[in-house]
Amino acid sequence: MPQLLIIGIGNALRMDDDLGRRAALRLADRFANDDGVEVLDCHQLTPELAQAVADAEEVLFLDAAVDGTPGELNVRDLPPADETNPYETHLLSPQELVELAGKLYGKRPRARLVTLTGKHFGFGEVLSSEVVRGLDRMEEEVVAVSVQSVLAQRIESGPAPQA
Repeated sequence: MPQLLIIGIGNALRMDDDLGRRAALRLADRFANDDGVEVLDCHQLTPELAQAVADAEEVLFLDAAVDGTPGELNVRDLPPADETNPYETHLLSPQELVELAGKLYGKRPRARLVTLTGKHFGFGEVLSSEVVRGLDRMEEEVVAVSVQSVLAQRIESGPAPQA
């Protein structure tokens, strides 16, 4: 069971929309030897991810934002999902996925959304220069959040037993 689940979301055929997925691929290499971190890259969020979300202590969703200045990085806690919206069968928002995890598995982990504002969302596979520059900042922000998450978990569980 990972302490931190990182889910990168993106469409590889829609230019800057692919940045969340690409960030996840970079982070998967960085966290390859860390049992406390699991990294997934997804085209979209589906109900099948609910168990992985419920199994984590914290979830970070990485995605492109449409609104804002291209290259702008934001990190925010996710509010609970609006219960009046029915779930789609193939596509969920991050909030709906966390809510579904709670309903199916009884656990809603802390969830945050890390976004980088894109510039071009047309058809293509090339990221804008603003997003390319922002990917390093996004990766460093996720690493900083993961360190905070691991430290908080260690503080909550108390000191490690002495051998």
